[in-house]
Amino acid sequence: MKVEVPYSRIRGLDFPLVPITLDNRIKTLALIDSGATFAIFKSEVAEALGIKIKKGKKLSIGSVSGSIPVYLHKVPVEVAGHGFVCKIGFSEVHVASINILGRDNFFKEFVVSFDDRNRRIIISR
Repeated sequence: MKVEVPYSRIRGLDFPLVPITLDNRIKTLALIDSGATFAIFKSEVAEALGIKIKKGKKLSIGSVSGSIPVYLHKVPVEVAGHGFVCKIGFSEVHVASINILGRDNFFKEFVVSFDDRNRRIIISR
């Protein structure tokens, strides 16, 4: 299986975003970030899924704005037609405007290539 996904343009910049479905009902986009360890999603996504953020395993992670608390939850997801359970950190403090897919879980499921020249992501299993 190999899927090519064009970069998404946001405010004049191109980003390697992929469509992701969480718990078979919430569809959103997430940035594939090889520099991030964990998947970090906006708290609004947790609320839409009915997840009580602080019931998850608490971690303190570093970000560009300093250390922030995140709470890990296991969420069934689907990317590029492949379903798996992903550990996703949710934070009430995290203020990024985009969801992030990091190395833990996501990069264990897929081989990811960034083709910046042609502005696309190549995802294979």
